[in-house]
Amino acid sequence: MLLGLSGNREAKAKRAMVCGLAETFAPAERVMRGPIKMMLTTIERNALPDEAFGLPHRRAYPMPDARHAKNAKARATEEYYKGLLSKAEKAQIDAKADNLLGLI
Repeated sequence: MLLGLSGNREAKAKRAMVCGLAETFAPAERVMRGPIKMMLTTIERNALPDEAFGLPHRRAYPMPDARHAKNAKARATEEYYKGLLSKAEKAQIDAKADNLLGLI
């Protein structure tokens, strides 16, 4: 037990390390996969200007880069279909993300 994880999780963690992927283990051993820099820290998020958010008045859907812009579009679509976002809010997020992604 090299990483202190049970069976299959340890094998996955070892493969991810060899492939250069980051593995972050929360106390419940929840695994997050992806490139080394995946999430904004609270300090980084708080340092972003309001213009870096899809909904600046709520400071929601941060988009400091293309990866976050793609994720913001996906999350906005999910929340729109759940009835948690209005059509105007979704359009605002999509427009900001499309601009960052060079789709406009």
